[in-house]
Amino acid sequence: MKATATKPTIDGNAVPNLISHHSRGPDGALDDVGSLANRREDSAALMLDALGIIRYCDRGSEALFKYRWDELLGQHVSMLLPQLVDLQLIEDGQANQRLRFLCRVGQHFQGLAKDGERFNSELFFSVLHSAESDRLSLIVRRAGEAADGGALKMPAATAAGTQVL
Repeated sequence: MKATATKPTIDGNAVPNLISHHSRGPDGALDDVGSLANRREDSAALMLDALGIIRYCDRGSEALFKYRWDELLGQHVSMLLPQLVDLQLIEDGQANQRLRFLCRVGQHFQGLAKDGERFNSELFFSVLHSAESDRLSLIVRRAGEAADGGALKMPAATAAGTQVL
């Protein structure tokens, strides 16, 4: 698999390639073989197919979104990140240009946990190419709460009335 990273670092560390196999721990949850999210409660690693369907999730996904791994597999990513509901994630073998731009400028995306908790998050991703299909590895990291009570940080274009997503 070949990875094309749009954001090469998380907290100053290089993002490694996602390993395509995964195993289950003693509690039945998927182990984070790629260690992309460093098993922290404020970050999650997901593998999505070209349609946005979750094909892999790590333990950090369970902690951040409060779903068990088996509740996430087969679901569309918009269940966790509602702003991605109508966005084609991969176009012509590349990550969606709008998504790349929003991540590059520091757009916060609203995360939605099973219990209804909403939180600001940052996205980091890579498109993985293989003979079978293109996939998107996605890291979701809880962002620091804004001073205005956790409202989503929006680019200046939104304030001017231009639709961003």
